[in-house]
Amino acid sequence: MKTRNKMKKLEQEKFVVPKTVQNVIPIKAVYKDGIFLVGKNMYSKTFFFTDVNYYIACENEKNDLMRQYWAVINSFGNGVTVKLTINNHRFDKEDFEKSILMPYYYDNLDVYRKEYNEMLLNKAATSECIVQDKYFTVTVNKKCYEDARAFFTRIEKNLSTNLFTLGSKCEPLNATDRLKIFHNFYRAGSEETSILILNFCKIKAVMCVTIFLPIQWTSTATI
Repeated sequence: MKTRNKMKKLEQEKFVVPKTVQNVIPIKAVYKDGIFLVGKNMYSKTFFFTDVNYYIACENEKNDLMRQYWAVINSFGNGVTVKLTINNHRFDKEDFEKSILMPYYYDNLDVYRKEYNEMLLNKAATSECIVQDKYFTVTVNKKCYEDARAFFTRIEKNLSTNLFTLGSKCEPLNATDRLKIFHNFYRAGSEETSILILNFCKIKAVMCVTIFLPIQWTSTATI
């Protein structure tokens, strides 16, 4: 209980009325490996994980899966905030083409590959094209970035091992991956334009926020 109360105090910084829309999104600094500074000595990192076939499992298997899932949650330890995000979004056309479409080999069979790819693209164009991704975002209080990085390295190993027992795979997101999620959320419908220049983003975190804010929300105030 003391640890929980301590975490609440650490997370509850003095509230400051935001003067720009950029100030509403709690990103103070961005690191290339995907670690974000989101408050005073508060660092976060997001991990993508694949789904588990829960519904087709029998009752005993479902109970085992639930016990294993809670083991995953408990593996984070005390003094850590964990948030589960289920992100329903439109598919990225570039990712779709890389992962689904058949590559061309410049032989006599390319005509059939082209026909097959056109069929998939036509079906995708006429559907809602909604996909679902799941993430764990872990936030911890550390004195510096180096301490946070060491902590998240250990968390990644434990999380990968525990999720593997569930039949799931875990993948940490780097800075570009995390910023792309923000971009696609705030600029829904323009997912294909989410090209973020990371070197520019590292200059000042608020500049990253400006990139993925909705056009009509972007403040004209000097940053």
